[in-house]
Amino acid sequence: MLHHKTEAIEFYKTYLRKAPPQGRQRAEVQKLIRDLEAAVAQDSKLAAAPPEGIHDEKPAVVVVAPPPPPKPVWKRAWVWGLVGSVVAVGVGLGVGLGVGLSPHPPSASDGVVRF
Repeated sequence: MLHHKTEAIEFYKTYLRKAPPQGRQRAEVQKLIRDLEAAVAQDSKLAAAPPEGIHDEKPAVVVVAPPPPPKPVWKRAWVWGLVGSVVAVGVGLGVGLGVGLSPHPPSASDGVVRF
């Protein structure tokens, strides 16, 4: 009852040696010893066994999906911002240099602007 089964077995065995009971009382003590030894064996078996339910279940399978492929560079917003900036600067330089370095400055007298 107090979970001291091994000590109880030793106590009953000592009792049988030192003050051996007779007849029915002796049989009862021997039965107690057998029951306690079976309980100790069962406790040892349970202590060595895996936790209940573990041996019945299959191990969990964890599926790890591969990461998505990275976006191509041409699909990224910063690339198109950079391309737009370069084009705008190029157009601005082209127009500015074209007007500034033209050999015939435009004249307002004829109403036609030449480049």
